[in-house]
Amino acid sequence: MKRHRILEVGPGITPMHHRSKGERDLQLGEDEEYTGLDQPHAVDRMSEHEVWKKANEQYGDRAHLIQGDRADMSGIADESIDELVALGTHAREGKVVSEFRRVLAPGGLLRLGVPTNGLPELMSTWGVRLQRLGFTELSDQQQEYNYSSRPDIPEATISYIVVTFQKGGKAVE
Repeated sequence: MKRHRILEVGPGITPMHHRSKGERDLQLGEDEEYTGLDQPHAVDRMSEHEVWKKANEQYGDRAHLIQGDRADMSGIADESIDELVALGTHAREGKVVSEFRRVLAPGGLLRLGVPTNGLPELMSTWGVRLQRLGFTELSDQQQEYNYSSRPDIPEATISYIVVTFQKGGKAVE
């Protein structure tokens, strides 16, 4: 069975929190393989966190943390990722967008999470760059979620929206 390969840029200690329904634990389907890419200092800290220890126990070789940079993902092969998740990645550099395009397989999905208070400016920046590179927005897959680094403090909660784009070409099977 071919696995659905997911890459998350900057997962921190709450991997794929847009689909976790308030849980901090990584949630994967049976056919999914997950890689979290973050800065070296962050990966060193994250690998010792309970969330990542539990992910290793639960998913074994289907959950990985790697060191890297969103603007230089040279350790990831061209067109090898089926779904790229970037929640809170507010890069305006063209190099980041080009790297996202390079690693995504034809038909692959790019899920961008941006705070709703910064939505118009951020989405127009991302949207224009992505459309120029052959991505199409999938408006029917738009999703809202709340994130809080401190659940005990309501003011620490930030509302996000996840917008999904598809890379042009043949759909991922």
